[in-house]
Amino acid sequence: MYTNVVPKITTSYLTATLLDNNIVEIVLPKYFYGGQAEWVALRCEGDLTYLKKLGGRDHADYVIYKYSCENSIDYTKDNVILINNGTLVPLNVEWVTKFSNFDELYYYDGNDLGSTYTPENTMFKVWAPIATKVKVEIELNGQFETYELTRQDRGVWTTTVYKNLDGCSYVYLLRVNNDWTQATDPYAYSGTANSERSSVIDLAKIQIERPNLEQVDAIICEMHVRDFSMSETSGIVNKGKFLGVIEEGTTTPAGNSSGFDYVKQLGITHVQIQPFFDFASVEELHQSAYYNWGYDPMQYNIPEGSYSTNPNEPYSRVVELQQMISKFHQNGIRVIMDVVYNHVFDMGAMAFQKIVPNYYFRFDADQNQSNGSYCGNDIETTALMCRKYIIDSCLRWINIYGVDGFRFDLMGIIDIDTMNELRAKCDAIDSNILIYGEGWNMPSTLSEEKRASMYNQLKFPSIGHFNDRFRDNIKQIIAENTVRDAWMMDTFKQVLTGTLKDIGNAIALFSNIEQCINYVECHDNSTLQDYMQYENGLSNLNDRQRRATFAMVLVMLSQGTPFFQLGQEFFRTKQGVENSYKSHDYINQIDWSLRDKYYDNIEMFKKIIQIRKDYPHFKLQTDEIEECVEIKYLTQELYLYSITKDGVTIDIYINMGDTVYDSYVSDSSDVLLDTFENIYREINKWQIKVVKR
Repeated sequence: MYTNVVPKITTSYLTATLLDNNIVEIVLPKYFYGGQAEWVALRCEGDLTYLKKLGGRDHADYVIYKYSCENSIDYTKDNVILINNGTLVPLNVEWVTKFSNFDELYYYDGNDLGSTYTPENTMFKVWAPIATKVKVEIELNGQFETYELTRQDRGVWTTTVYKNLDGCSYVYLLRVNNDWTQATDPYAYSGTANSERSSVIDLAKIQIERPNLEQVDAIICEMHVRDFSMSETSGIVNKGKFLGVIEEGTTTPAGNSSGFDYVKQLGITHVQIQPFFDFASVEELHQSAYYNWGYDPMQYNIPEGSYSTNPNEPYSRVVELQQMISKFHQNGIRVIMDVVYNHVFDMGAMAFQKIVPNYYFRFDADQNQSNGSYCGNDIETTALMCRKYIIDSCLRWINIYGVDGFRFDLMGIIDIDTMNELRAKCDAIDSNILIYGEGWNMPSTLSEEKRASMYNQLKFPSIGHFNDRFRDNIKQIIAENTVRDAWMMDTFKQVLTGTLKDIGNAIALFSNIEQCINYVECHDNSTLQDYMQYENGLSNLNDRQRRATFAMVLVMLSQGTPFFQLGQEFFRTKQGVENSYKSHDYINQIDWSLRDKYYDNIEMFKKIIQIRKDYPHFKLQTDEIEECVEIKYLTQELYLYSITKDGVTIDIYINMGDTVYDSYVSDSSDVLLDTFENIYREINKWQIKVVKR
């Protein structure tokens, strides 16, 4: 049993908690008859059983007693503790979900939880092992009806309603831990606005065929549904909506392509879209009242309602998201979903906690919530039904919506076994599905050797990681007045080649190149423009743009998977706001007029994407890198990054300073790319020149 759990002590009133199958702990405040009780009994459905006192511990204001019951206590029924003076207190059984045999007793491997619709009837199933009663309240055509569910094996409750319930809303009413609570369905496919009720839908109406897209070398662009279209400069009608993302024919103030047309023209292969599951921090019926990125999960399996044109219509959010993803697919672009299976917005408000208290969340031995996410709670991914839920959820997004990959927020909170099992299940569908995440070593109560952090990458080698060493090293180099010591420059050589081997004092991070996601800018932290201006005091706009371009090109030409934030290529700013997760649209929205202002830089960026696609030199396999790549130190500021493959050498001259060099490239050289000035011989300040020979 989970005997190392010590219930929290509440001294203001009497409490009774089930510690083990037959052990009850009672806290008696001393104002209650001096903290004494002549006898204690358990009442369960009319039967009374006297308990045996095992001992007590005296404290200043209360006494803690332990009592035993001759037989195991049936926690699937309402239990009440009686004390000799006529006092009754409900037996708290919420910690039985942490008993070591709970999964063995109640793990359910079925795939029919939630509502299963046919025109003739709908079956409801919910996993609620410690509930003593369960009902479903259905709203159909303005009328409310309630049906009782029947308990089955493995803690599953079910009922079938013989009516056509297509589009109706429902909630579960559960008696858990001697109290009634209302919860939405964690397995629902849709719901009403602001996560108030779940909805029944007909899956036959939303079936899709998964597209057969060719395998590609991923070039990932991060975007946000709302930021994409909110600015008046976007020319988009459906602002902040799934449909706004895929509007075609939209233009900037100067008549250049904006929105979806612009993204199509970049040449990227994947978009990573920030959370579009149902999150809690935006009012769905009044979208402009609040802004939030969306890392506040409320319903993992339902699309966000504020991004739909009708949040209360259950098919709207589902179909419009399908249309958005399908449109990307039609244009050869895959969609990666940003998922947040590490914490929830409010544990107490979550259906998980209402239906199976404490099971889905991580605690320490003293019942303190784990908070490695720094969001107040951590999901307990090692619990078997929680692990199953995460995997089932991902598979649903693949099968119902056509999602092509997952970016795991704070992946280090999740355990390695869950990630490996998800990888295997995805491979069975499509081995090209990308899975990567933030492999930070988060201070969760999960032991370090089990965390899906990059330091454990050998234990889950088919999952990618954001390379924060690449990010930090390049940002240090482009910062004003940086002292470039040996470690920094060894690291620079290392990150160009996938951070796969030790160089000097820079220790390798990864064992294969597929694990490496290179980036210098994402939604977190400052944009590059703001980083240089507000954090490093680089006041000259031209200097900032040169260095930002320098960093962006290195992302595209280094070994590993390139990743950038939409707008980075035209010097996006968030007005100095470093963490804009709840800032106004004015801060977060894409200013599409910058697309007009920096047209030439965008064209250069598109060219470098095409170079990466055209030459296998930038897509080397792990065992090719050491043989094919050479990095030379030409001067204190000038590096030569050379890649030879199939008899062709690509020389990349990297000038990380203000000196101009004119003796390394000849007039007859085959120059594939110049950042900024197009002068064949010169390698100008903060310039990268790509030469083929």
